[in-house]
Amino acid sequence: MKRDIMKVSMGIAVVMVLALFLSGNAFSEEKASLGESVTITGTVAAGSQIIDQDGQTYMLGETDKAQALSALVGTKVQLKGTVLEKTGGKEISVTEYLVLTE
Repeated sequence: MKRDIMKVSMGIAVVMVLALFLSGNAFSEEKASLGESVTITGTVAAGSQIIDQDGQTYMLGETDKAQALSALVGTKVQLKGTVLEKTGGKEISVTEYLVLTE
């Protein structure tokens, strides 16, 4: 009887930890899609895109800083800006960036 209670308690604890972990990821994604400022580290790709460390692709918005970034294909950068949901994916309106050296 005590073993069964212990197993059920342990199962509930595991489920709760998993739920907290997943909800944290959902909230951070929600912030990005609501237009809040974010910092992204990734690599500039052809076609005015940034691919972050998790493989997520962002289109560069039409800003002067984004135009400058477009010329840096293959360069690792850290950028700050606002992420918006657009048709076909996410777009970041870059407010500042830093070229990273490895």
